[in-house]
Amino acid sequence: MTVQDLGTDRRDLLCWGIMQRLEADPQSGAMTSELLYLQQNMLSDHYYLSGGLNTAAEIITADDSLKDQTSTKCLQDSLCSLLQVPRHKNKLVSTRTGFQGMTPDSAPLVGRLPSTLSGRDGDQEWIAAAFNGGGMSMCWLVGEAVARMMADGKAPDYLPEMMLLSELRLKENLTLEQSVRAASAFLSPHDAPKL
Repeated sequence: MTVQDLGTDRRDLLCWGIMQRLEADPQSGAMTSELLYLQQNMLSDHYYLSGGLNTAAEIITADDSLKDQTSTKCLQDSLCSLLQVPRHKNKLVSTRTGFQGMTPDSAPLVGRLPSTLSGRDGDQEWIAAAFNGGGMSMCWLVGEAVARMMADGKAPDYLPEMMLLSELRLKENLTLEQSVRAASAFLSPHDAPKL
């Protein structure tokens, strides 16, 4: 993720989510992420942009201190392109890396945690996890949604149904086979196994 200062104020737009196709960069072998997400800090006017290019080594590493310059440059170029600002006006404030929770259907896990998944008795465990790299743009409203579900038992209207954790979703979308297929497509898009 990058924090960038363009010297411009676009507070009217608040938050962006840009979906793109997974594609390999022929020079670096890095893959584009499916989601670029962008927010502007209302106090500093700095832009927080994440996504971009990731190499397989960046995705599967257990070391979250590594920062790839190709990814950083991609995010700087992307922000200038999205907001139509000349590249020379972009000041990189900081970068950060971290682990991401991923799901094969690209939707977070939100809601009551079934005992079939936790292996524990009871129905008072809740989850809001695996934001697939979009946690910064989703976690606040998802956290509020989980609090509302805990209080009154139903999901708020603004929460997309595809995010809700259910037995059906576990059986159809969140299987080991689906996980292997999703990871294989990212790590080797042309040679993904047929499951």
